[in-house]
Formats: sequence, C-alpha cells, structure tokens
Amino acid sequence: MINRLRDLSIRRKLIAMLLFTNAVVLALVSAAFVVNEADRFRSEMQTELTALAEVIGNNSSAAVAFNDRQAAGETLAALRAKPYIRTALIVLQDDTVLARYLAPERQARPLPFAVIDGTRISIDQNSFRSTLQQSRSPLAIGEDIYGVNHILLDGQQIGTVVLQSDPREFTDRLARFFLLVTGVMLSALLLVYFLASWLQRLISAPITHLAQVIKAVSAEKNYSMRAKKQGNDELGTLIEGFNEMLVQIQRRDQQLEAQRQELEGEVQRRTAQLSAANRELNQTVAELMVSKEAAEAASLAKSQFLANMSHEIRTPMNGVLGMTRVLLESGLAGEQRRFAEAVRNSGESLLSIINDILDFSKIEAGRMELEPAPFDLHDILGGVLEMFAAVAQRKGVGISLQLDPALPRYVVGDPVRLRQILVNLLGNAVKFTSRGEVRLTAARLAEQGEGWLRFEVADTGIGIRPEAQAHIFESFSQADYSTTRTFGGTGLGLAISRQLAQLMEGELGLTSEYGVGSTFWFSVRLEVLKEVPESLANQQAPLEGGTKPCFDALILVAEDNPVNQDVVRHMLGQLNCRVDIVANGELAVAASGEGKYHLVFMDCQMPHMDGFAATRAIRDREESEGGGHLPVVALTANALAGDRELCLAAGMDDYLSKPFDCGQLAEVLLRWIPERATVCPDDCTAPGPCDGVARGGEEQAGPMQAGSPNTGSPSAGSPEQVEVPVFDRKGLVRRLGDAEFVEMFVEKYLESTDKLMKVLQRAIEAEDYPEVRLQAHSIKGAAASIGAEVMRAVALLIEESAQKEQERAGLPELFGVLEQALADFRRVASPV
Repeated sequence: MINRLRDLSIRRKLIAMLLFTNAVVLALVSAAFVVNEADRFRSEMQTELTALAEVIGNNSSAAVAFNDRQAAGETLAALRAKPYIRTALIVLQDDTVLARYLAPERQARPLPFAVIDGTRISIDQNSFRSTLQQSRSPLAIGEDIYGVNHILLDGQQIGTVVLQSDPREFTDRLARFFLLVTGVMLSALLLVYFLASWLQRLISAPITHLAQVIKAVSAEKNYSMRAKKQGNDELGTLIEGFNEMLVQIQRRDQQLEAQRQELEGEVQRRTAQLSAANRELNQTVAELMVSKEAAEAASLAKSQFLANMSHEIRTPMNGVLGMTRVLLESGLAGEQRRFAEAVRNSGESLLSIINDILDFSKIEAGRMELEPAPFDLHDILGGVLEMFAAVAQRKGVGISLQLDPALPRYVVGDPVRLRQILVNLLGNAVKFTSRGEVRLTAARLAEQGEGWLRFEVADTGIGIRPEAQAHIFESFSQADYSTTRTFGGTGLGLAISRQLAQLMEGELGLTSEYGVGSTFWFSVRLEVLKEVPESLANQQAPLEGGTKPCFDALILVAEDNPVNQDVVRHMLGQLNCRVDIVANGELAVAASGEGKYHLVFMDCQMPHMDGFAATRAIRDREESEGGGHLPVVALTANALAGDRELCLAAGMDDYLSKPFDCGQLAEVLLRWIPERATVCPDDCTAPGPCDGVARGGEEQAGPMQAGSPNTGSPSAGSPEQVEVPVFDRKGLVRRLGDAEFVEMFVEKYLESTDKLMKVLQRAIEAEDYPEVRLQAHSIKGAAASIGAEVMRAVALLIEESAQKEQERAGLPELFGVLEQALADFRRVASPV
C-alpha cells in the first residue's frame, strides 16, 4: 500500500493523507464512545437485575426459611412481566436450588455453573464466580447478564437469588448506537474529502508546475527555461533555487565543453599507455598463477605420494613383523632363529624409516597435532636412556643422564612426541659415536618463564662440517653422502624433530666441531604440575612393593566363542574380577546400558552386531543421555597395523590381541580403571600368570608350507619348511596359571570348533564369503586363545582369502588343510 501511495500524484497524496489522518482520529474517538456506551449499558442492566433480585429475595425470605418450594416458585413466577429474564434461581446455603423459573416461549440456555443430578440441581461455586466475573467484562458483549442478591433473615444469609438476562436488549441498544456513530463518521469523512480537494491546490499547483519544467529541461536539455514563482513560501524558495541552479549549469556547460575538448586528447594518450601496461601485467599474473598452481600441485602430490606409499608399505611390513614375531615365539632355535631375528631387525628398521616418512608427510600437510597428557618427565628421560644403554655398552661408549635439581617431575605435554625427539637425537649420538661418551642433560629455563625446559644431547662422535650445518635440518638431508652409506638413515629425523619442537612452542639447534663432537639442543614449553597427577598415582599405587594387582570391578565380556569366553572368565577371575559374558554386540549394548559395569572387553567379530557397531551404539547413547564414559577394550585375533586404528575410530579405548595372558589383562585394567585396583592378600602374591610372565615354549610341531594358496602357488622344488607348534601347551598353562584347567578348555575347544568347522564348510560350498570370513575369524580367535598355532595360521589364510576374489578358488584346499590341522591338534592335545 505504501508503494502504491508513493506513485500517486501530489494532489492525491495530500487528499489521501488528510482522509487517512481524519479517519484514524474519528475511528479512535468513535471506538472510545462505543466502548464507553457498552460499559454503561451493561452496568445499567446489571444494576437493574441486582435490584430486581433484591426485591425477589425480600419477598421469598419466608419461603426459603421454611423450605417452601411452592411459595418460592410463585414468587419467581412474577418475573413473567420481565420478558428479557430467561432464568431465575433461588439457591439455598448448601448450593442446592430450591426453586427455578424459566421464561416461557424462549429457548432455555444451559447455565454453565448448574450441576444436575437426576431431579436435584446444585450450583458449582467456582464455576459460578468465574461466570459472574466474565459477564462483568466490558468486552463480554454477547454474554448473558446476571443479577445476584443474597436473601437475608435477621441479618443472616439464608439463600441467594440468581437472575439470568437475555443480552439481546443490550446488543440492540449497542447496535443502534454503533450505526449512529458510523453514520456521523462517514459524513465527517465526506466533508473532509471536499475540503481537502479544494485546499490541496495551494501546495500541489506550484509543485506540479515545477515538475513540468524539470521534465522539459531533462527531455530537451534546454537550460534556458525557468520556473514561475507563485509565492514567497518554501515552495517559492525552492523554485528560486532551481532557477539559479539552471543558471549555474548553463555556465558550467560552457566551461566543460572547452575542457572536454582539451581532455579528449590527453585521455586518448593515457588510454593507450594503460592498455599496454595492462596487457603486460595480465601476462605476468598469468605466468605467476601457472607457477603457483604448479608448485602447489607438486607439493600436494609429494605429500600424497609419501602418505600413500608409506601406508601401502607399512601394511604388509606389519604383517611381516607380526608373522616373524609368531615364528620367534614358536620356539625356533639355532640358525633358524638367527634368520628370523635378522628379518625382524630389518623389518623394524624399515618400519622406523616408514614412520619417519609418515610423520614428515603429516607435518607438511599440516595435520600433525599434539595430544597433551600428564606424565612423569624423569621416567621418560630414564626410559629413553635405558633404550640405548645396551647399544652404547656394546660399542664401548659411555652414556649418562644429568638432571637439573630444579627440573620438575610431573608435567603436562605430549609424551610420545617428546620421547620421539629424544630418541632421535640420542639415537643419532650413539650411532655416530665410536668412542668417548654420550650425555643427555635436562634443565629448566628459568629466565624464559614457567614451564620452559631445555634438553641437550652431547657426544664425542665424528662431528659435522661447518658447510653441512647450514642444511642439516632440511628434509632428506645428511651431513654428506658418505655418512648415509656408512651409517644409514633417511635424513628426515632432524627435520621432524625441529618441527615437533616448534609445535611445542620451542626450537631445536646444534653446535658442532668436526672430528670433536656435536651438541644438539632443543627447548619446549610444558605445563608444570605441583602434585602427582591422580592418573599416575592410581597406576603406581597398586604395584608398590612388587605385589600382584587385584581389582574390585565388574567386567562385561562380549565374546561369541565359548572357548574364549571360558579363557577370559578364568583369567579375570584370577584378578578377583566379577565377570558377566554376552554372546553378541546387541546384548552388550543392552547390558552396558544398566550402568553397573566398570569396563567392557569387546570382541570385534560377532554375529548379529559386531564389536565396532556395538561400541558406536554405546558411545551414541552416552552422548545423547549425557552419561559417564565406559571404557571399552577390543579383544580380537587381528594383530596387524591398522586394526588398532579401526578399533579406536569406532570409539574403543584400547586394543588387546589374542592370545593374551593374565599380565596383559592386568596392565589394561590398571590403565583404564586404576581406581578399582587393590593389593591382593598375602596368600595371592605368589608368582603367577598375572606377574607378566612372557609366553613361550612349544609342545609338538608340524610343518606348514610357505607357499600356501594365500600367497599364490608354491614354486617348483621343495618349499621352505617353517616349524609352527600344533599345540602350545606350556604357553596355555602360563596364561591360565593352572594346568588342571587345560584339559577342560581343550575339550570345550574341540566341541565348539567341530560345530564351527561344519558351518564353515557349508559357507564355502555355498560361496557365502562374508560368512566364510566370519567363521574363519571365530576359529582363528579360539585357536589363538587355546594355543592351536597351526589352526590359527590356517584360519587366518582362509579369512584373508575370503576377502580377495582372486584367491577364493583355493578355499576348499585350505579347508582341507584346516581339517588336517584340527586332526593333528586333537592327536597332540590328548591327555598326557
């Protein structure tokens, strides 16, 4: 509406504004009159009804006193003379109706406060008061009008008279008054319209004339035209200013025309110059953009290549290290053990290089983040020194640690990255030192403020040439090529260490003299703790004095294999834990919701709902309900790199691979529920499986060919034989802590495995590869727990082959190998 008003002429705008203003004023005044009259009319009718109720009350006091319904009804019958009365009631003190009157030939309207129970009528006092209050409102135009008066006898109330009046008389009077006011208002508006139409000419005529002159000047560009002044008011002043403006414009036009002709030549010259400069600038910008995009693409490609290749190499390398560890734990001896140890050492060296490349790629991609946590700084320094003590001793090099007496012990920072820097620097010092000593020094930097620490690693090694020191901290850089050939290394360690030191708000530097030695130093800023952190105190307290830990805890175990269930229950029982066991993830989610468990051990591969989905469901519930964090530890037969990351990504807190012993269980419990740890009684402190005894030993071994279908067909000639124990009885006894339970677990294992073998065979025949993988994983987990190493290895091959389409054709052959391994286990595991 406002937009339409803007487009109207001045004449119509003035008329519209006057009409609108007067209409609003008249409407407000009329509304005030109508509301006032409505309130007055209604008050008069209520007063009249109240007076009438008083008369009826005086006339019916005797009837009420003697409870004479007939006399009271005759008194009310006199209301026939008042046609607007609809209903009349005489109410006793107990709220019951003694007599009632209904107007004849009128439709009765039910009383909202009347309660009818058969022939008995009573009054609801709360509803009655609410109805009276509502009827007295000035806005209750269509509501009935009530008159109420108390019946008194000797000054005491003995009843009440209630009269209900039809509101039509009130509304008729109000309607007549409203029509009168409306007619007056419309007549006044009509008069305003005629006056406004006549008076608006005093304003609109000069404005209209000025608008016509402006339009003509704009269309014809004739600045000699002038507007005619019609008065000395503001409009006259506006017209004079407009005419003066036309004079000024006319003069400026003449000057501008002269300047325009002068500037045209200059503009043409400058335009030519700017066009040439612009073309040159665009060419330069295009070349810079190409160079920038090429540099960014090269940097991104390098980082992605390093990350992808490091990951692709690390995955099989962890498999190699895992299988090598299995071989070393299987009881190899002599030359075979030396060969396996050489493979392990080479693999660990290669894995260290790959880890450096991964860290470097993370730093370049800007994805390296610190994970602060409280830790014991003295323990970190002592542990790092202990790592290299044996190597230094074999080389005849002294190694020492010097701590500033003011050095804080408990701090908050990233212990993993701090240890990484120290290991890098100390490892280089030991590597490049063939005589003399290596010294690690730690001290406070009090002059820089609270929490600043400085670490130095000094050696008497080969030193670094001055020209090499300038680029020693660059990526893939060494002091010289002879160093790389002699000592090995990637040249990434120092670059990564400097970046990590900078992430900790510090820096890393060196001083070196060629042929004399080097000193590498770095500074970091850590938060100093005044007291022992509760987490560290809880982990240390239960183990003081070398006693065996026990736990006052209720543990939930989610495991579908019966053998693994019994093994975990037995081991946790030795730690004094109370154990509940469920067979799948759905039951684990439901049980954990009861809020009574202190920790959950979760198998990853289970029917219905696996451990990953179950853990995610638990975490989602904790987030939505706002409950506490329940520690969840993965129990799985998978032990390759990446499995731990999968568990942590699903929301699990820790990872324990099968087979595990009681000592490993105790370490996990100490790590996650240290507050439940207690010192076992004196009769439980004898050495046992919870004292961290390592697995080892073998019973009998059977050959297993390296050229298994999992890796392709064996090559021609006799395949290499690797000895893997059919049944590691001694290892099982160590893990269980009691030989008398071995036969029971073996019997249960054979019973459950026979069932799994049948299901696995049907799945292979039906080519149901997800089911094949699930059953093979279950067999593998149970075999790991019982110590059936050959069966575990074959089940692992079946599980992996089920995931690779090109290797699924060999599954029947592998199943035959698994059946033979089960038969060998049954023979070897028979009671001795």
